[in-house]
Amino acid sequence: MVREVSPEGKRASADVLRHHHEAHEADRPDDGPQIGHAGEVEDLAERVLQSLPQVIVLDGLAEDPIEWLDEMCGLVLRELGATQPGASLMVSRLLDLLLVVILRRWAQSDDSLPGWLAAAKDERIARAIAAIHSNSGGSLRNAELADIAGMSVSNFADRFKQVMGQGPGAYLRGWRLDQAAEALLHSSASIEAIADRVGYASKEAFSRAFQAKFGQSPSAWRGARHA
Repeated sequence: MVREVSPEGKRASADVLRHHHEAHEADRPDDGPQIGHAGEVEDLAERVLQSLPQVIVLDGLAEDPIEWLDEMCGLVLRELGATQPGASLMVSRLLDLLLVVILRRWAQSDDSLPGWLAAAKDERIARAIAAIHSNSGGSLRNAELADIAGMSVSNFADRFKQVMGQGPGAYLRGWRLDQAAEALLHSSASIEAIADRVGYASKEAFSRAFQAKFGQSPSAWRGARHA
């Protein structure tokens, strides 16, 4: 049974998230991130987490408990109340572990998963997703991705859309533009350089695609967030 979270519980959750954010901020390099590097993780992770439901219910924990779950939760609570050096960093890493453990169990027990987690359960689609993520600026056609997945082009396109909620081309374009947004936010690279890195032949084509997705030109979007 799922119960409403009490105000005290909400405040405790907010404290945990604040500590998590502060620890990641403290770890961020001073020399500015590049595309695909650690400084972009926070914003990418926010979009990933937004696709999760407000409540994840795990059944059967009494019969098949998650190893070390109680111990990890207890350690998080102890560190949140501690004044020892490195407490925030430890909490951040423990929360990362808890999230992975919970999502792993959820993925084993629930078929109604968000696209990125459903893809992780489908080895063929996961291979295609990995290829897209590692080759944001390259040219990837459906035939190439289908070959990576070990499927026919038609079966691959159908399965990809079933799992991800959109076709391979749409996912690739969205991923490239998300990567571009991270670079605009976290680096001083020129718009032309970013457009080239994410696979656009011209600044104009990139700007049109960016504005269609984000509602602003790349320069206006960057300026609004650095104001």
